Amino acid sequence: TTLLLVPAASSVTTFLFLWELMAITSLLLVLVDHRHRPGVAVAGQWYAVMTQFGSAALLVGLILLSSHAGNQSFAAIAIASAHLPACVRSSAFVLVVIGCGSKAGMVPLHVWLPRAHPEAPGPVSALMSAAMVSLGIYGIVRVGDGLLGGGPAWWWLLVMVLGALSALFGSLHSATSTDLKRLLAYSTTDNVGLMLLGVGASGLFASTGHPALALLALVAALLHVVFHAVFKGSLFLTASSIQQ
Repeated sequence: TTLLLVPAASSVTTFLFLWELMAITSLLLVLVDHRHRPGVAVAGQWYAVMTQFGSAALLVGLILLSSHAGNQSFAAIAIASAHLPACVRSSAFVLVVIGCGSKAGMVPLHVWLPRAHPEAPGPVSALMSAAMVSLGIYGIVRVGDGLLGGGPAWWWLLVMVLGALSALFGSLHSATSTDLKRLLAYSTTDNVGLMLLGVGASGLFASTGHPALALLALVAALLHVVFHAVFKGSLFLTASSIQQ
């Protein structure tokens, strides 16, 4: 339910409340089997620390925007964003990338993924990897493009660099992992990196005056989000069945 409600938020308070509720409910789901396996509690601790770190960055970034815009409504922030100081816009964007990137499993904020997924029940891993990490990509697009209306080229070059690092790191580790669910967790980092490359390329093309290429790159990134949700959810359910 919280996964469905986060994209429906239209104000800073609502978005942050639902984002935190999503984090808490997903943590509880990760800890379902903590009485049967001691490693579950450790994985839950890693996930809790990283998700709260990301939530704090997201909180500061969105409050920075709403305080300077004089309104917490997303529509009002989008209208006022063009008149905000460049340092405020850039600081808010970087903080949102950190906050949403930690939820998406972006390198170097991915450390909870290979710990939480092997310990979580299969359906929980499927839901988190298929849907929850996608909301990290949604958050970056929602703020960077929807609220801030794009930005300088270095914003999107930063996103592309983080995406390239995530894709390379995830692919190397997934190729060498022996645990089936840990392999899929690293594969999520790999695919999130490819999504970030598409989002970053879209923003870069838009900032350099190539709207057609920007649209094409964004559509490619969002298609990857959808298809990754389908195949990664199926793979985690299958891996859980094999292990059982």
